[in-house]
Amino acid sequence: MRRFLAVAVLSISALSAADVADMSGNWILNIQRSKWHGAPKPDSGRLVIEHQEPKLKYERTFTTATVEDKSMRFEGAIDGKEHNGIIATRLSPFSILFTMKSEDGTSLEITVTMTKDGNHLIRRIQSSGTRGKLAWTELYDKEQP
Repeated sequence: MRRFLAVAVLSISALSAADVADMSGNWILNIQRSKWHGAPKPDSGRLVIEHQEPKLKYERTFTTATVEDKSMRFEGAIDGKEHNGIIATRLSPFSILFTMKSEDGTSLEITVTMTKDGNHLIRRIQSSGTRGKLAWTELYDKEQP
C-alpha cells in the first residue's frame, strides 16, 4: 500500500510543463456568450497572459461607462502560495484556481479553464462580500494574430 501511495504522489507531482496547457495570449471578452447572473456587465474586457509553467503573469481589464479601468493582476507562480494577496493553484492541466480576500472581507474564487482546442478561456467567478454573493461566467475568445 505504501508503494502504491508513493507512486501516486510521484505521478501527480510529475505533472510537467509539457503536460500543462499554455494559456499565453491575448483574450477578448465575449460579452454576449458570457453569463452575468446579476453581476455588473462591462462594456468590454481583455485578458493578457504570459504563461511558462509554473510562472504566470495575468492581467484582466474591464472597461465600463462608469469605471474606465477595473483590473486584476497576478504575477507569480501557480504553486498554491500567496503572491501579493492572490493564491494560484493548479486544478488540472487546463484549469487554475485563483483565490483572494480583501481587507473589507470580500472573497473571490476564480477558476480559469482553457478549452482543449485552445481557442477559448472560461472564467467562473464566485464573490461574497458587501454586495452579497454573486456568481457569473465569462467567456473569452483568443485573439488571432
